[in-house]
Amino acid sequence: MSPEEQRLFQVFQHQRELFRYRLMDELAFDLIRLIDQGADLADPPTHILCDEYQDFTPGELRLLQLFKEQFNTVVEACGDDRQSIYRFRAADPLALHRFPEVYGLEAPDYLWRSSRCPQAVCDLANRMAEALPALEGLDRPALEPWEGREDEGTVELIGASTPAIEARWIVQRCGEFIAEGISPNEILIVAAGFVDDLLRALNEAIEQVDNLGFAFYDPRRRNPLGGDTGVRLLSAGVRLLISAEDQMAWRRLVAETPGLGPTRLKRILGAGEATYLRCLRSVAESDDVCARPLAAGDALLAQFGGEQEIGAVDVVELLAGELVLTDLDLSVVTEFAAGADAGSASQLFQRIVDRSEDSQTDPAEMPGSVPVMTIFGAKGLQAPVVFLATALTASFTAGGDVADGIRRAYVGVTRARDHLLVSAPLNLRTSSLAHKIDAATGGVADVIAIPAARMGVQIQQVTRDTLAG
Repeated sequence: MSPEEQRLFQVFQHQRELFRYRLMDELAFDLIRLIDQGADLADPPTHILCDEYQDFTPGELRLLQLFKEQFNTVVEACGDDRQSIYRFRAADPLALHRFPEVYGLEAPDYLWRSSRCPQAVCDLANRMAEALPALEGLDRPALEPWEGREDEGTVELIGASTPAIEARWIVQRCGEFIAEGISPNEILIVAAGFVDDLLRALNEAIEQVDNLGFAFYDPRRRNPLGGDTGVRLLSAGVRLLISAEDQMAWRRLVAETPGLGPTRLKRILGAGEATYLRCLRSVAESDDVCARPLAAGDALLAQFGGEQEIGAVDVVELLAGELVLTDLDLSVVTEFAAGADAGSASQLFQRIVDRSEDSQTDPAEMPGSVPVMTIFGAKGLQAPVVFLATALTASFTAGGDVADGIRRAYVGVTRARDHLLVSAPLNLRTSSLAHKIDAATGGVADVIAIPAARMGVQIQQVTRDTLAG
């Protein structure tokens, strides 16, 4: 590691020690260690079905092998190595290819019929995938559409003069599709890269059109509960009632304390005690502001600890009073508690999780709006009309691996059920993208443009003048 990476890792390790947490990706290694040490599972699974197998990490893959070896578990997997886009979490794109060897099979069963993509999109996807490194022994047939769709589908490639013109072109084409009878939530805009820049440009473009009848939205902005102070206090409170040593819950109380700014936070983190709670208690002895979250948590435990049923609003009001949070809006908490105000701490916490765990908005909930998301967010989704926007070379080269870029592009184009429209700006000179990718010119990335040209699809140029026409 570089000196900077080493320092960052040290800070990360220090935080883990203070807050006593485990990462999700570590849970597989924890279970592997227990099984290797001879731990017995009371009810091991007889079958494990694995979807998106190409995105599994080495730890997850080893855990599956152990289940097979130790408990005779039947492991069944499906996936597509051409859609392996999680290399950043150490996912192995070759794992699916090695599955027969690992589990003693003669060969995999190949599924090549796409129930989603029409012929035109399948042709582009196949030509893109040809550039991936060849795999010895892999005899995968080409992707083909469902029977009856051999003459269906359209693919367009657009080189817009600027990012603003690209956004205006997308707005115009969305309006045309909607006029033809396609609902806004049947259109999916996938940002090949720089999703925030694209969303901002789209919103600026749509403001220039009167009575358009649709809007754009970011499905990542989902969780209204997570942004509410009262719900954050409730979550911290019930976690403390479940475990008074929940270090993350104590940190939440500190974060919600008025007047407890960066200087005090640094003092707490640097107090030198073994846990965050001990650091907080140490600093609170000489700082009245730092004493507030400590007093709030202690008061909560004293009043509700051991109670079989507690009220959500009661928990929030107690904590808010101790933290000196004035003018706290309890409307969201009151709505959350309506119909089931009381419950055990674990029941209330489960309700919070159930109400807030969806990470993306379902397009069906936004019938008058068009979702804009990243390739990672769009994975597994589909739509009749898909725009793959900002399809610049820089959008597919993160990490420096050409094969990873091809796989990301492959995922992007195969979201389309009927119409695929790929676009990128040509001139970046006066845009924020020029600084981000350190280039003044752009254009549709070769990983898409060259395969498209081989199937006869050429890049159409869109300028301010042609757009007006």
